[in-house]
Amino acid sequence: MQLQFALTLIFLALFGYASSECVPLGEYCSGTFFKPCCANMVCELTAPFKGTCVACKSENSFCWSDSECCTKECTWGTCRKPT
Repeated sequence: MQLQFALTLIFLALFGYASSECVPLGEYCSGTFFKPCCANMVCELTAPFKGTCVACKSENSFCWSDSECCTKECTWGTCRKPT
């Protein structure tokens, strides 16, 4: 019973935190849905779960898609200069 209560409290804390407002340009982000960047910005990570909201990711940054990169070229998970 105590475990269920503790899990419920944890879930409520996470849900409440996840539904908070987005993070503005230049502010701390985690790269997760718990601290998302606003609008079309992306989180440029400097360490696991530690980054800054930017308009686009710089060259050699980790990426999932071309649209995240300033260069518009995401190759093998890294922002690269277009060839």
